[in-house]
Amino acid sequence: MVMLLWSLLIASGVGGIVLVGIWLVFRLSVSRLRGRTAKTTTEEKLQVYTFLLSAAQSVIAIAGIVIGTFFGVYIPTKLDQDNSRRQMRATCFAAIISLRKTITIVKQGYTIAPLDRDQRLADWESLRTELDNVSFGCHEISLGAPSANTSLQQLRKRFTEAEKASESPNPDMSYINGVADWSLNALSELQADR
Repeated sequence: MVMLLWSLLIASGVGGIVLVGIWLVFRLSVSRLRGRTAKTTTEEKLQVYTFLLSAAQSVIAIAGIVIGTFFGVYIPTKLDQDNSRRQMRATCFAAIISLRKTITIVKQGYTIAPLDRDQRLADWESLRTELDNVSFGCHEISLGAPSANTSLQQLRKRFTEAEKASESPNPDMSYINGVADWSLNALSELQADR
């Protein structure tokens, strides 16, 4: 909507400049005619008016090309880019929400039945899948510093080690908490960039 208002403002500005140009050319031609009124014939006046009309036609054609290019190329391209960026953010947001649901399932699994090894491995496999989905869904969006210890790439690298450590009777939940913290930060970054 804002882009449309800006484009209308620019188009009206260009139209105003074109009209002022036509008016100036007309005034100059009329003042030339007034200087030679005694010698001016109808044929000379007709030539001046023909020149004015052809100049006005050229200016209007050029303005039409500029305005047509602006409305026909730039604005649709800009709208497509904005929609594409919005869609990428929505996909990333949905993937992070799904990751947060899986984190909750993993935490609840250790609370309810910490010794059910098969179920805990299935939970960790779900977590791996969700991390892959977030990595794919957010690949064109920068979330956090890539060199940080809690970046998505670092969390994915440490996944196997954390999964093996989770098989102990009293697992360390720092990895799960790190993923949860990262996902909260990522969601807040996505919402801040709206």
